[in-house]
Amino acid sequence: MKVMDPQGRTVRVHRRWLPWRRRVRDIEGPEAGGLGDPTGDDPISLPLSLLGLLLLIPFVLGLVLLVGELLLLVLLLPAVLLVRVLFRSPWTVEATCKGQVLWSEQVEGWNESEARILDVAAVYERGEGPFPLHGGRA
Repeated sequence: MKVMDPQGRTVRVHRRWLPWRRRVRDIEGPEAGGLGDPTGDDPISLPLSLLGLLLLIPFVLGLVLLVGELLLLVLLLPAVLLVRVLFRSPWTVEATCKGQVLWSEQVEGWNESEARILDVAAVYERGEGPFPLHGGRA
């Protein structure tokens, strides 16, 4: 649930589905305009193209690993949900703003976590947040 606090910031209050947080990696690409536009008409274009290909390999490898991690998370999600339902493990309810966790709490039960999401969203909307990190019943 997304709410706007009185300062105009968007705060997202939600239930975390997996028991761990996915690490977001910032992958930088090659800078634009570095080598120009090689046409292949000169004797240096082949070595420069091979060098560019060698520099591109780590970025392609990083993309493959990122897609593999996402696929693994999608495959693990049903098992994690089954364990949560069968063993009634708590849901992590958290409030985030621009990817930064403002508040986090463990709440047992789906309906209880939904009620807590609504309560916390109302608090942020009134401007009474942010809660300290890991406040409440952590």
